[in-house]
This record gives sequence, C-alpha cells and structure tokens, in this order.
Amino acid sequence: MKELPRPTSIARVDARGLLKDSELPAVDAENGTPSMLRALVVNQDPKMVVVPQFFSPVESEHLINLVEGYWMPSLVGQGSVEEYKDSKLENAMSKTRTSWSCQTRPGQDAIIERLEHRLAKMSNLPVENLERLNMVRYTEGQLFDEHHDGYFRPITLFVYLNDLPEDDEGGDTFFPFLGMSVKCQQGTGVMWSNQAEDGYEDSRLVHKGCAPKIGVKYGVNCFFNSNKVRHFGSQIPNCSLEDATYVDVRSLGSKSSAPEQVDDNLGEEKPAMVCYILSKDPKLTAVPNFLTPDEVQHFLNLVEDSNVKECAGPLRGATQTIRTLEYAETDIVALAEARLGAPDSLAIGNLARLRVVFPGTILGLCNRGCGFESSYVCLSQEEEVFFPKLGMRLALRPGDALFWPNIYWEHQRSEEENCTFRVQVEDSRTTRVHLKKVQEGPSIRGLEAYWHDNPIRDQQKKRPFLRDSGPPAYLPTPPVVSGTPEVVPEKS
Repeated sequence: MKELPRPTSIARVDARGLLKDSELPAVDAENGTPSMLRALVVNQDPKMVVVPQFFSPVESEHLINLVEGYWMPSLVGQGSVEEYKDSKLENAMSKTRTSWSCQTRPGQDAIIERLEHRLAKMSNLPVENLERLNMVRYTEGQLFDEHHDGYFRPITLFVYLNDLPEDDEGGDTFFPFLGMSVKCQQGTGVMWSNQAEDGYEDSRLVHKGCAPKIGVKYGVNCFFNSNKVRHFGSQIPNCSLEDATYVDVRSLGSKSSAPEQVDDNLGEEKPAMVCYILSKDPKLTAVPNFLTPDEVQHFLNLVEDSNVKECAGPLRGATQTIRTLEYAETDIVALAEARLGAPDSLAIGNLARLRVVFPGTILGLCNRGCGFESSYVCLSQEEEVFFPKLGMRLALRPGDALFWPNIYWEHQRSEEENCTFRVQVEDSRTTRVHLKKVQEGPSIRGLEAYWHDNPIRDQQKKRPFLRDSGPPAYLPTPPVVSGTPEVVPEKS
C-alpha cells in the first residue's frame, strides 16, 4: 500500500491556548468534576476534537494513585484481525513501545464509573463498548512509535493526566499524516475516529506517543470497541445496614481450638489457617487471625513514619494508600504474600504489591482493585465491612482477613454467529464500604491485596522501572560503586 504524503510543517495544538481569554472550566469543590466541557474542533477531515480539562486535576490524580505500584511494561498486539476477533491476539513487548501500562477495572470505583460515562457521552457511543481504561506512563526517552489503534475501535479518546515541565518540549501525541501534534496538558482530552467512511482503517490517524525529555508523562487510553466489551451482572438492590446479617469474624474460630503449627522461616508458632465461606455465590471467605498480633504490628510499623492523612474535599471517604510495599520487603511481608493466595489457591506471580491503606468509608469509593480477586486484612482495633448487595455486615479485629472475587464467567449466546461464548462479568455484588465501630476513634487502617490478570511480578522484571524521583523500582537498588553501577536482578 502506498504511504500517504507527510506534511512538511507541523501545527502544535495547545488546548488551553485555544480558549484565548476564557478561563478553564471551574471544578466543583464538592465532587471534583469540571463544571462544563468545551469541545474544540482542531481538524475537520478527519475530524479531531480537543477538550480542555476533560478530567479535573482531582480526577487525574485519583487515577494515577489507583494504579501506583501496578505498572507493567506496555505490550503490543501481534496477529491478524481474525485472531483479535477470536480473542487469540498475542501481546508482546516491543522496541517500538517502551512505556508502562496498567488497566483499571470497569467501574472500579464511583469516580472511574463517572469518568466512563463522561467518555461515553463525549463519544456518543454506548458505555458497554468502552474497553478497560488503559493507563500509560512515559519517563524520559520512553515512547510508543507510529501505530494505528485499529478499525475495530471506532473512537479513541486519549486524556493527559499531568503537565510536563515548561521547558520539556516532548510528550506530545504526533499525527504525522495530519501534520499535527497535541501538547501534553493535564486534563486535556483528544478524540478521533479510527474508521474511514467505508468502515475500514483510516490510515491518516496513525500517531505516535512522543517521549518526554525531562519529566514523567501520565495519560489514559480510552478505546471504544465495535463490540460490547463490558458485562455487568444483574443489578441487586442494596440491603440497609440495619437489616444486614451481622457476623463477628473473630467469633467464627478461636485460637485455642485451632491446631498449632510452626513457621519454618521464623520459628514461631501460629494458629492454622481456617477459612469460613460466608457466601458461596459470590464466594466471600473470612479467615480469623490471618495475621498474628506481632505481624499486624509489623505492618503498622512499616508505615509509622508516614505523614499521609485521610483525604479531605472531593476524595473524602475514598480508599487512600498510605504506603505501597515492596515485594518481600521483609520476611513477614514475604510470608503474608505467600499466605494470601492459600484460601483460593491463587498464584503469587499474579499478586501485586501489598498496600497499607485507609479503606473507603463512603459507599462506592472503595477500591475494587485492577484484577480479578481482592482481599483485605484488618489492621485496626476493630471495624466493620458492609457488603450491601449481599446483606452482610462483618465485624473485624486486628489480623482478620476477607477474600472475594471481582468477576465471574458466564456463557452467552450469539444468534448472529450461531455460537455460545464465555464472557467475563463484573461482579458488583461484592461492593463494600468500611465502617468505624467508634466514630470518634482513630482512622481505620488495613492491608489490601489484589491479584491481576497477568503475571505482574515476572512482567515487571522485564524492564527497569524508573520512579518519578529516587532510585529505580521493581529491581533492587544496586550497591554504590565507582563507575556505572550494575543492576542486580531480583531473586524469584
């Protein structure tokens, strides 16, 4: 196929500058949403639109924080269109894409859910056709070379989540056949169609994610698919707190009745793990005394010097990370990581970094996590976890743990293709909220764990991850020696 001509001049689109004397839309102080959206057409054929402050600063920061510690090397799909349709498309690392990525879950919390509906309204397409939001992160020199998003994605909406330093001229999204480059500015959304009038790929929309020269660029790819890709289970009404079944998790088992076993690594005695299935569908499991008192104190000591406070303003009541722990940061962390997969026989390779958090205390603002399974361990003196769709109110004490799924699978029938296929369904029945037993008492703290769809631990080792500041993460800090330090791979 003959390549399209490339313009010799490049127009750089400054979305904020297009507003001229107008100010950016105000942000609602209560919920953090932009007061209005202004869509500005910057190219007529093919049509391209930019929206200054499509996401507010609060929303952008929230998205970045949700995936902290979960970045994986970005992959590139390899295979034919037919393989994509049959879900056989293989993803692999490529020298043409050197950024880092992480997908959120559909409706991961109420803030993501409202952003997804905002995206659907802007694109004029059903929210069911919106793929999982694909967060991306570029450090100095990292890029995604010229590529096309695919004709099976009628609309792409890319949103920049931060500003780069003023003297950084990189980080743009460059459209070589349009002679246009869009500047990286926090909150700016840029939207285009990947389809030509005949329904096939519009080659003019080939683009490149340019590398920043100084700072770190955060963004999110929002792809609308030709097919329905989001599946939620049937909506179940919430049970009131007063009508919910009350379960004291600690009372389900006692230390005196549990057989003792010796931890070979630490030489300490601890109760055997006893799992109680509180709900079979979805499977909600409780484990009293999952952590010993000494282990609970160890995790609290790891965040003792943290100055993180519970958020005020629009993010008040949302899950907030106090600290993301390194893999096997201590012997006790390593033991907890290994133990967490036991109740549901989950592979530790898919377990992301553990987080010590202030859990969400407002319904809808608890983080479900990016993966297929979640767990929570209480680190507070006492608290309650309320599952309104299950009608369950669970009292926890230090070391008590809960495990639940974020998805389930079901078979659906396609009359058009005369076949039955499996789809992944988001399980909203495990929506939860955390409650203080004593309102005037200290903030609730807990340990959150999430299992990802991919073997996150192995994937993160395939490329050094550079923090926004400080030493590289996902690989041990090398010893300080003269000359160029050698990066020592992390032991598996």
